[in-house]
Amino acid sequence: MGENFRDDFENSRVGCRIGNTLGQAMLVDDTTIRCTLVNKIPLVDEGQSLLVSVALNSYSWATSEFSF
Repeated sequence: MGENFRDDFENSRVGCRIGNTLGQAMLVDDTTIRCTLVNKIPLVDEGQSLLVSVALNSYSWATSEFSF
């Protein structure tokens, strides 16, 4: 969960990734970003997870403690 998300900056292109799989992000509101993946994410072993992160410009990824 986050807060104060914005996409009104010039040339902003919000992106997301789960693990190293890139997705398209859509700002739902200032606390929610919806991430849609076209490619399959890799399988992980039981007890493992993949980090989830977002970027305003689709390449400078924010540090994240969230996982999927």
